[in-house]
Amino acid sequence: MILPKISNSSKINLRAKFSGIDSYSHCLDKKHFKSFPYEVDYHYNSRGFRDRECPDSLDELKQSIWCIGDSFTVGIGSAISHTWAQKLEAKLKKRCINVSLDGASNFWISRQANAILSYIQPQVVIIHWSYWHRTETKNSLNEYIQNHYSLDQLDEKTLTNNFLSNFDHVEKSKNTTVVIHSFIPFWNHPLKNLSYSWETLKGDNWPRHVPTTVNDYLHLDDYIKRELHNFGFSEENNINFLKIQEKLNESIYIPEFSVLDLARDGHHYDIKTANYFSNLLIDKLRSISSLTAI
Repeated sequence: MILPKISNSSKINLRAKFSGIDSYSHCLDKKHFKSFPYEVDYHYNSRGFRDRECPDSLDELKQSIWCIGDSFTVGIGSAISHTWAQKLEAKLKKRCINVSLDGASNFWISRQANAILSYIQPQVVIIHWSYWHRTETKNSLNEYIQNHYSLDQLDEKTLTNNFLSNFDHVEKSKNTTVVIHSFIPFWNHPLKNLSYSWETLKGDNWPRHVPTTVNDYLHLDDYIKRELHNFGFSEENNINFLKIQEKLNESIYIPEFSVLDLARDGHHYDIKTANYFSNLLIDKLRSISSLTAI
């Protein structure tokens, strides 16, 4: 078997009607759950992923688009045909392989991406990064266990460094593969206070543009930093945000996008959002000259 370690042993060949918070007892909105208009069930392949079986040949694996993520890529609460990987496959008429895990940390996502990039070197890999506060540990059997911390258990510097480490591991492994980075809703929740409008906050004597690098921020006048702090900004917060933005600017990425609808569980997005996301991906793929055939 090619890539034998790319698997989710807990769901190999599993068939189920409900999964995780996608059940009446665990959903976020019981009224929404009961009135949801689409049928949802879960069929997992021999690798434990919610997808049909992987192609057998290395050439087919190389030509496929690999989609990696957490429950938003699994499509918890949605029909499989409503997932972004399936929408992308239907529009491009090109095999999209779904490698995703409900509750996955970015460590898990990075590890799967690195294995695929190292051994398959496909044409395209698309990563839908998960929440920052998820991490993982190894148990006595040397298996990785996904852990979810509350945001106040991890400081922003640690969260930033964890993400940048995972991001760098992928970028350094990509070789000739085109890697597109994307983000689940509220993926960077700890830095959300940076959503305040710079244009609204700045005074007449402030710089014309928001700082876009760590160095730009560090060289702001002290009185500007104090004003920013009064509006809920912190120096560390800004530096962490800008570190990530600098890294993203060196890569191919799609910024976090708005949620247009909700899946049956009341937390994940459904077909409208998946359709919108797949269109963003197609636009990005077609803007890359080496992929004009897609």
